Amino acid sequence: MNQSEKYISRCILLGKRLRMYRERAGLTIAQLAELADVAPTTLAEIERGNGNPRYDTLCGLSAGLGLPITALVQHEDMMMRDIYLESAKELLILINELTDAERQKLNQLVFIFQRINSWKEKE
Repeated sequence: MNQSEKYISRCILLGKRLRMYRERAGLTIAQLAELADVAPTTLAEIERGNGNPRYDTLCGLSAGLGLPITALVQHEDMMMRDIYLESAKELLILINELTDAERQKLNQLVFIFQRINSWKEKE
């Protein structure tokens, strides 16, 4: 594969990832474009694998999706690890902000979900 083919392949992969994350977030092109402060036509072109988005455009898109920028541009094997790590950090921040009473309710909810899951596994 020559340099030109590699570039095109990377652009297509970026576009596919971007579309996948946007759809998972339940956002339209117009909604994500507004969140990312980019033109909807620019976003549509990137999703089609066209163009070469600037760094600040990628930062805006990743922020609009609530993902690290690496989720859009890195190799597949590293992508999910980073998403899990970012999600774990957000979860810890939220848990640390809970009162003791709220933590107790959360523990009860987790216990109930575990019990439901164990019943489901027995079927």
